[in-house]
Amino acid sequence: MTNELLILSCGHSQASGIIITIIPAIILAFWNFSLNKKIETLKHEGQKQIHVHKTQFDKEFIIYETVWQKIIDMRNAVYDLRPQFGFGEVGKTYEEQMNENVKKAITVGNELILLTEKNKPFYDQQVYEELSEIIKLIKAEVIEVQYGDRTKGQYWTEGKQTMDKLIASSDRICEKIRQRIQNINKDTTN
Repeated sequence: MTNELLILSCGHSQASGIIITIIPAIILAFWNFSLNKKIETLKHEGQKQIHVHKTQFDKEFIIYETVWQKIIDMRNAVYDLRPQFGFGEVGKTYEEQMNENVKKAITVGNELILLTEKNKPFYDQQVYEELSEIIKLIKAEVIEVQYGDRTKGQYWTEGKQTMDKLIASSDRICEKIRQRIQNINKDTTN
């Protein structure tokens, strides 16, 4: 019997040693599994954020590209409202040409207003504010051209000043758009 007790007690201590070795391994395996799950979740969240940033970047980029084209169209239309040199198509009176130019400026201006307001939630607030300033300037210019006294030198001087303001404002918008695109691009690539 004594031998049996020794064998049983030897078997019991070996089993305890195996259990003591297996339990930490199982705990480590569960911990490793849990960490891998957390890493996968974080990767998924990161990929989701990158997708959202990329989608935002793509949307804003398209808006800025379209807005910039409208600004160029608007500058050209406003420039034609008070031409400093040669004027209009052959066979048209000054009034006919001015009416066409005013209609064109109003059409392009309305397109810019619609584009600006329709996309307001999708682009930078500073760009929107600058666009609003350009729109105010354009509206004032169209009214001045329609009702101003062309026979006075001040009319032409104010037209030049308006063009200078329009160019300066469009340059500010250009810079704000560049900064915004750079910032979004940095956020997307990080």
